[in-house]
Amino acid sequence: MQKLRAILHFSFSPYVIDIREEYPLCSRESYLRATRRGVSVPESECTICNINLTLVLPPDFRLHYHTLSLWNKPGETNVPSSPRDRREHAMSLERGWTWQKVNGDRFTKKGYGNNLLMSRWISQVNIWKHHEAARSLGARVKTRSLRGTLSHVLERHARQMGISVDHAFELFAVAVSFGYLYIDHTKYLRVDLPLVLSGGFDG
Repeated sequence: MQKLRAILHFSFSPYVIDIREEYPLCSRESYLRATRRGVSVPESECTICNINLTLVLPPDFRLHYHTLSLWNKPGETNVPSSPRDRREHAMSLERGWTWQKVNGDRFTKKGYGNNLLMSRWISQVNIWKHHEAARSLGARVKTRSLRGTLSHVLERHARQMGISVDHAFELFAVAVSFGYLYIDHTKYLRVDLPLVLSGGFDG
């Protein structure tokens, strides 16, 4: 479930264009040796990363690859290091990629539910087309009253911006996707509950 929650979290980002699970890595020497022999790299010479992300990085939107290793120690913030970690890190650096080890408990059940809900609001939306409008809504939400439920908040902004309430929900999800808003993933996001914002990432 941690991997599933992590994948949904990263798939919600507009800068992630591809996600691979259980991605194999090997050293350049192993690859060249196997290629010369016309065989596959032996499994014993590979290491499997939990998740590999393909990102497009602004401002020029060049491709970049980032590998993640998930571990499970609830409440732990000090990331342990192991020979396997160092091997994964070295193989990633050899390719010019970045590598990160993340405690899987930062991808919470509530965060998963919140991301799943918002992804439904924009499943048929070209989020890049609404980038600027979402930035504007995000700035408004952060600087104006959060009184009432999420529906009340977005209804007020929809009325003031001259847009439909449905579109306000779309822009809200796009704003979260681009990082113009951070919601508090220690609370459930629901249309009939108050909106609680966070200062940054929290699962």
